[in-house]
Amino acid sequence: MIFLARAEARKGPFGIYGEFIYAGLSDNTQINGLINNIHEQADLYYIDGGLSWRLINQRRWLVDFAAGTHYANVYEQLTLNPDLPAIDHASEQFATNISDDLRARFNNDISQSEFLASLTSTIEEDIVSRLDRHNALKRHQREPNIPISLLAGHIRRDIAQIVEDLIRTKEAALRARIDALHLSGAARRAAVNRLVSAAAAQITRDLAATLGSKLPRSIFRMLLCIRSRTAYFSRKRGGRHALFRPSRRRTSRPRCS
Repeated sequence: MIFLARAEARKGPFGIYGEFIYAGLSDNTQINGLINNIHEQADLYYIDGGLSWRLINQRRWLVDFAAGTHYANVYEQLTLNPDLPAIDHASEQFATNISDDLRARFNNDISQSEFLASLTSTIEEDIVSRLDRHNALKRHQREPNIPISLLAGHIRRDIAQIVEDLIRTKEAALRARIDALHLSGAARRAAVNRLVSAAAAQITRDLAATLGSKLPRSIFRMLLCIRSRTAYFSRKRGGRHALFRPSRRRTSRPRCS
């Protein structure tokens, strides 16, 4: 959608003008991973306004002095929509795979550093790599259908950190329960196997719920730019073109954020 409007009024040598431009673009793209599809929105608002004073008003030509300001606002938004059945399946497989590492860690068969390395690898294989299974999001962000910034650049890292934090919390809680039993040898291994097996279903449910709530996210960026200016306009009466001659002095410098 594009909308343009301009208004100008004059009384004697005094004039006032204003201009408004809006351009809104949107696009939907199928991803077919744990991210099912994305919605992109880009909105541009541009406002220009000011006052003018006619310095020279001759029969064949005229000169106006104008002072005004520009305001530009660019808003970009990317919405990620998850595939909930795919998330449930990935969470179940992840819980099954990480359960073996939890048993090995609680039985002191592997060190903490080895457990964390295996956790990182399992998260990458079972969760992160399935977010954008066919690299559709990566390709689309590189060549979007509408002019929009790269807003999903950190999604893989963010999701990996969310899953790691969840599992480390579960590990600490399970370890406290196991250590509270004060068992050793075969009895401890049997308790570890029983508690981890019971916890696997809870890990599946909690992970699916976490991903289901964290993936439907909106990522946005806003850019504002305000600039004041002074200028001289000269125009021949009856002519088709106007000459724009900006002055050397500006009332203020451009400010963008």
